[in-house]
Amino acid sequence: RASAWRRTAARANSALVPSPDVDDVVTMAPPPDDDVVTRRCALVAFVPYEKDSYLHYPEGIDGARFERAAPSYGEVWEHVARRVAWTDSTLSMEVVSHDASAADMARAAMNADVFVVIGCDDASVAKKIREACAGTPTGVALDSPALAGEDRVCYQPMDGLKAMEAKLIPWSQAARDVRSIDMVKDLFERKNHTDLYFMHLVLASASGIDVAAVDISQDITLGNVWCIGKNCNKQLRACYGNPMCKKSLDCVDACGLNDQVCTYQCIRSYENDEFEKLARCMLHSHNCLGNNAVRPEFPRVSPMQTFRGEPL
Repeated sequence: RASAWRRTAARANSALVPSPDVDDVVTMAPPPDDDVVTRRCALVAFVPYEKDSYLHYPEGIDGARFERAAPSYGEVWEHVARRVAWTDSTLSMEVVSHDASAADMARAAMNADVFVVIGCDDASVAKKIREACAGTPTGVALDSPALAGEDRVCYQPMDGLKAMEAKLIPWSQAARDVRSIDMVKDLFERKNHTDLYFMHLVLASASGIDVAAVDISQDITLGNVWCIGKNCNKQLRACYGNPMCKKSLDCVDACGLNDQVCTYQCIRSYENDEFEKLARCMLHSHNCLGNNAVRPEFPRVSPMQTFRGEPL
């Protein structure tokens, strides 16, 4: 995994240029000694590097500043790779173009634990990627008809048989794997940068490692239910006795994974005292969901040195 880290750190510069206030020396977590921190998960993404992505530049920015209508897939995924490394220094990610040679693809995937393929509709490119990722345990091909059927979790294909097993035994590992891949596809279809970033964390989690940002979004366990019932039963009964509070719970429960906009809309739409008291008891007083917010260490942003050309 150390070699995967070095590959990520030594990537050629992309079209993405960090803010002048971000010190290039510390934008990435420094590669620690191999005997101090082990690289737990290496990801590799195969993208149509120069093709315009489905993301857009901010509407308030003059379009004349850019040479193209939208950021390229290469620029977007290089940025996602930076964020993945900032989130957890034991994660690394390399971005590879569809135009890369078979040898370069094989080198990039050699030590990878997870692969992601975006927008592959060319049979020859699909053949190179399929051969390069033959030994990669977990991965998904999105918007890639030429690689249909390549989705897998820990070498287990996510085919119709696996989906049937998941329905028959909803508490099984197969069911959790199928849900993870479904989450990944849902996050991809939302077509925004934050969910693209979170999508890669979900894949890393599915590969068998603990990712804190994903763990707090998983299904409620028996321990969570016990904590709520033991400490917040009074507030819970009051909530279910209030139609607006019950609507709040149903609305939040229907929101997709990591959909903070939906959650906020639910809370604002059905705002009531009972829901506020229940949330305070569950989340603040007793932390029944086991949440743990840690201030991110990276990127390290230096104070502004100039403003409108004048020194501060």
